[in-house]
Amino acid sequence: AVVSTQSTGVNCWYFIIVFCQDFIFTFILSEERNKKIKRTLDALFGGIVCPAAIVVGTAFWGIYHIKKAAIWPDKLDELIPPIYNHMMHTFLIPIALFELVLYRHDNLGVKGGLVLCTSYTVGYIIWLHVVKYVGGVWAYPIFDMLTSRGQALFLGVMVIAMYMIFFIQHFLHQLVHGQLIAASAASGSKGKRAKTRKVE
Repeated sequence: AVVSTQSTGVNCWYFIIVFCQDFIFTFILSEERNKKIKRTLDALFGGIVCPAAIVVGTAFWGIYHIKKAAIWPDKLDELIPPIYNHMMHTFLIPIALFELVLYRHDNLGVKGGLVLCTSYTVGYIIWLHVVKYVGGVWAYPIFDMLTSRGQALFLGVMVIAMYMIFFIQHFLHQLVHGQLIAASAASGSKGKRAKTRKVE
């Protein structure tokens, strides 16, 4: 659950900052600074927040329904309320999808997004092994059930899933908001040309 809490924390902090940016920073910070914050948030959403929420949630519930003990031992039901389990593994998926569809993100570049996605994925795997090294147990029992090759294969599949979700959400975002982004870029270029003509 430690690793899932880390993933949940990333998503929670993202949406807290988004809320502050929409309702607080807009009124107290300069326009240029707000634009920088928005670009950063857009990049984080496309590279980390959306892919992580979907992969962690679908992987957890997929394994849960195949073999619950491999991902969520019965003793955790006594320690962790079901609502908290859903907060970590369920609610983040529809929230990320709503954010993807309803809100236009102007900085979902593929190259920068892949760098963020790769950095987060590598960090996630490292943190998984740190938990094992420090605590002496794997964060998820499934790793105790797998051989070393099985563990490597499982993590490899998760990495591939992260990249697949990254490209799928990038495609969906372009499909839903592509015309708006193109129109925004066109109006921006027209504005620059108008300023140039005025200077001339």
